[in-house]
Amino acid sequence: VHNDDEVRALFKQVQGEVPGSPIFIMKVASQ
Repeated sequence: VHNDDEVRALFKQVQGEVPGSPIFIMKVASQ
């Protein structure tokens, strides 16, 4: 993740697919 737009896009994707998924959040955080 390099900027706020990417963060927002990923967050929206998470909300649409697996809201609150700790696995996805950890993957995003590890970047």
